[in-house]
Amino acid sequence: MLILEQAGLLLAKVDQSKADYIETDAYAEYIDLIDQTPPADETPAEEPTGQEEKPESLLTRIYKFIVKLLIECFNYIFPKV
Repeated sequence: MLILEQAGLLLAKVDQSKADYIETDAYAEYIDLIDQTPPADETPAEEPTGQEEKPESLLTRIYKFIVKLLIECFNYIFPKV
């Protein structure tokens, strides 16, 4: 929020009715202040890929247990020959 206030104050110093306002120090400082590009020495942070492992919910664990139990029972009743 402070940056926005500073940018507003700097822009107020620039006389925009003149064509040479681009060459003024206040305008250059304003452009530097609102510039969104990261500095060259700063490496951009890796964006999350969305493939982060999430903890299993209780319902998922119960479902997997029941499926595993049914498979074991099925293999016990109908053994492979």
